[in-house]
Amino acid sequence: MTKHLLMVLLLAGASSAYNTHQPKDSIEKFMEDKETTMKEMPKGKLLLVKYNYRGMAYEVVRDIVLTHEDGQPVIRFTYQDEEQQHVVGDSLFEQARAIIKEEEMYKYQPAYQFDPSIKILDGYKWDFEAVFEGDQRIKSAGRNASPNGNGLNRINQLLQQAARSIVVGGEANE
Repeated sequence: MTKHLLMVLLLAGASSAYNTHQPKDSIEKFMEDKETTMKEMPKGKLLLVKYNYRGMAYEVVRDIVLTHEDGQPVIRFTYQDEEQQHVVGDSLFEQARAIIKEEEMYKYQPAYQFDPSIKILDGYKWDFEAVFEGDQRIKSAGRNASPNGNGLNRINQLLQQAARSIVVGGEANE
């Protein structure tokens, strides 16, 4: 086990003990994966992109997943507490892949954790996953902390825009 992963595990454990009102969440689940950080961009086709954010602001469209069902690219999301699924164009996968590469999101650490000794009442948490052909995965999560760069914001904007265009206009970017 790497020194960094051990330190993150210790911080996650300390956070869980300190913040007893918060149940185990995606950070602890992602900790089970020993290696999600990559040195280079995966070469295979992008098969799935998922980004979830939970904070003080309520997202009308949430739990967005860009994936493939029966060989077709689809987007799944929750809108006004109702789950939806719609066929979309491959261009969303191409755009997501470009963002992951440009922002070097494949280098993200498995977990980002703010100092657990500081009590935060209005915090946030997030998790990101991208799956490529050959079972190559990028998985990362955070609680009150995130990686440098603008990758998470750009992925969120892409997925939000696609889902909202369906809700408003009936079709996503094709």
